[in-house]
Amino acid sequence: MMGTMENLPSYSDVPASPERSYQTTVTTSKELPEVTSCAQALNTAIYLREGFIDSEQLDADGIYRDQYVDRSVYLYASNERRETACRYIKADRKAGGVLSLPTLQHFSVDPEIIREVAGVERLSAISPSQVIEVSTLASLPREGDSGKPVTDLDATRLIYSQILRHSLDAGHRLWVMNTHPRLVRHLRILLGDEQVRQIGDERDYMGSVTMPVALNPQEVVRSALDDDGPLGAMKREYLQRVLPGVKGGALTPALRETLDEHEIPYGSPNVMQRLKKHHKALAYTGITAYAAARAVPLASIEEFQGNPWVFWGIDVGTAFPYTWGLIEVATAKKPARKVLGGAVAAGSFAAPYVYFWAEGEQYPVWVNGIVAGIIGVAGLAAVRGVKKDLALDQGLRRSTLEV
Repeated sequence: MMGTMENLPSYSDVPASPERSYQTTVTTSKELPEVTSCAQALNTAIYLREGFIDSEQLDADGIYRDQYVDRSVYLYASNERRETACRYIKADRKAGGVLSLPTLQHFSVDPEIIREVAGVERLSAISPSQVIEVSTLASLPREGDSGKPVTDLDATRLIYSQILRHSLDAGHRLWVMNTHPRLVRHLRILLGDEQVRQIGDERDYMGSVTMPVALNPQEVVRSALDDDGPLGAMKREYLQRVLPGVKGGALTPALRETLDEHEIPYGSPNVMQRLKKHHKALAYTGITAYAAARAVPLASIEEFQGNPWVFWGIDVGTAFPYTWGLIEVATAKKPARKVLGGAVAAGSFAAPYVYFWAEGEQYPVWVNGIVAGIIGVAGLAAVRGVKKDLALDQGLRRSTLEV
């Protein structure tokens, strides 16, 4: 995880109450390396008991460790009644980026829902550093506990609250997980149906039927703080304990505004961080400036008889349909939409150059060479972007599990 998370203090639950005479503390493996061993031992015990693994899959220490342990951060919650553990897995850019996460590797998921939850226009805009998988939630009673069974919900809330805090500091915009439909129902009750999105069909995974889901941690926090429902006060209580001091540079302007409304302090983002959060506006500003920079030199080309500012207007005006067309090519489900998107993108891309050649004659070789070079570089960049989007789309739809 990011270095900013290493300094997080351990977080304790609310003090004892008449209904609960115990206190829960959650710690991460970034704070205390021993947490990894505790969490892995607990996970192994649960997996063996449920039949997800057998003893032959354990290592020499009697622990089950999968291929994701080296990029996992573990959380461990304990009180005098129960032990609970969870982890989140970071995507590995070298191992396939977002497709390196277990759920996105093994389940066939809907790329459009992934894009919507992450809040991006193109799949390729999702950086591997912005995605984690929340995994391996496990809980067991302590030995000798003769009291009545207690809910794991307190520890689960604490652990998920801590992961939320970590995600906000790191700028995550997408969580994925596969879990039992019963837990999905609990999460939807706690977070809201619209926040926990099913991204694929239920499948048998490691000996249990699980459902793949996704959520956006920033939207979850914003929705929870503004919740006026019966659980709203409880959500705010937990978040008001976890969120103070969160790094503002990784937050969206909408979430910063919500934190201000609820008087939750956060670190002030610097100028570059603020600009980064307005990436769409910056992108379109850059496109406009780039178009203007190309239009101005046209006035010095004697063979060009048109109006440089008409060229500029065509160039800027076609930027938006060009982007829309590329998105359709990469994400549309229907072939007709892909064809339409490709036609719009190609027409938008060619429009300013058609005007350039229509309003001039006998251009020098060097002028034609420069224009051809610009077209070639821009065309290659567009093709590479579309190929990346298509590869992600196909990778997300692919499944390693039997139907």
